[in-house]
Amino acid sequence: MATVLFIVSKPFNPVHGGGIIAFWETMKAFYKQNRGMAVAFPAGLKRADDTVAPIPTFEYGSMEDLVAFIGNNDVKAVYSLQSLIPVIEYCRQEGICTFLELRHPSLSPVSYYQYLLGRLGAMPTAPLGEVSNLKRTKAAAKAVNRVVAISKYLGEQAVRQFSVDASKVIVIRNGISHDEVARIAPSDKGGTDIKRRIICIGRLEKDKRVDRIIITFKRLQADFPDIGLDIVGAGTLMQQLQAMAGGREDIVFHGSQTREQTLRLLRHSYMLLHASERESFCNVIAEAMCCGVPCVAFRVGAIPELIKTKDMGLLAENTTEFYQHAKCLLENRELASSIGNNACREMTNYTWDKRAGQIQALIDESTQGTVG
Repeated sequence: MATVLFIVSKPFNPVHGGGIIAFWETMKAFYKQNRGMAVAFPAGLKRADDTVAPIPTFEYGSMEDLVAFIGNNDVKAVYSLQSLIPVIEYCRQEGICTFLELRHPSLSPVSYYQYLLGRLGAMPTAPLGEVSNLKRTKAAAKAVNRVVAISKYLGEQAVRQFSVDASKVIVIRNGISHDEVARIAPSDKGGTDIKRRIICIGRLEKDKRVDRIIITFKRLQADFPDIGLDIVGAGTLMQQLQAMAGGREDIVFHGSQTREQTLRLLRHSYMLLHASERESFCNVIAEAMCCGVPCVAFRVGAIPELIKTKDMGLLAENTTEFYQHAKCLLENRELASSIGNNACREMTNYTWDKRAGQIQALIDESTQGTVG
C-alpha cells in the first residue's frame, strides 16, 4: 500500500499549542480514513499519545534517515509541518508530491529545537531564528507541490511574504474536537444567583494582550459586580499581569491546565474575551464557539473568518469598542445566549474528519497528476 508520510516538528500533546494539537488531530482522523500513512518524529523527543490511534511511527535522527525511509518505502506523498529543503528536493527528483502546511504568518514553521532553546533561555524567545527560518520557509513554499494554509488570511500572507504562486495555495481549516466538548456538561453560565465568569485563554505573552482584558474587566466590574475573570495559560508575563490584577479575588490566574480542565472552565463561562494582535486561525475562539460561549475579539488576522457575522460573535476595531461589546453582552443575557447558540451551530461545519477528507482529496488529486 502506498504511504502518505506526515512529518511532525513537535510530536507531543502540549497543554497549549494549537498548531501541534491540530496537526495531531488531523493525523488521527486521516488514519481512520486511510491506513496507508506513517508519522515521522524528530529523534529523541517524547512521542504523542499514539494509544488513541495506532499510527505507524518512526523517529529519525537526521535528514539522511528521513530520506532513506522515503526511498525504502512506497511513499506517494510527504505532508510536512516543517520546511525540510533536502527532503523536498529529494522528493521532487523522485516524483513524490510534497505539501507544506503553514500555521503562522511570519515564523512558521519554527523547529522544535529553536522553540525549546528559546524557552530554556539559551536564546531570545522573540525572534526564534526569524531571518533564517523565514528564508527556509520561503524556499520550501516555492518548491513544494502545494501549500496548505489553515485560513484565507494565512494563505494571502504566504503569497505576499513568500512570493508563492497563489494557484499553489489551498485553504484547509482546522477542525474541532466535538466529542471532547460534549463530554463536559454545560452549566447555567450565570443565572441570577451565580457569578458570571469571563474567560481568557492563551499564552501570557506580549502579542496576546491579556493586559487589555484585565483593563476591560476592571471597567466592567464597576457596573457588573457579579462577574469574575478566569485567565488560563502561562508565559513570561505571568508576574507582570498578576501585579496588574492587584491581587483581586475576582481575577483568577489558573496557569497551564489540561485540555479537559480548560474545556471545563470554558464550557462554564459566560463569555470569552480575546485581545490577541494576530491570529492565523484561533483555536481558542473556535472551541469557545463550539461550547456555545459568545466571544468578543479584535478584528485581526483570521478571526473574521470564524466570526463571520455579529450574530456569531462581536468584533472590535479598538479598545473602546472591545469594552462596549463586552458590556453589551453582560447587559443582554438573551443576546449573549443567542450569539452562543448561533456560534455553536456554525462550528458543526468544523470537524477533523472533514479536514482529513480534504487533505486526502488534495493528495489524491495531486498524486494523480492533475495538480502540480
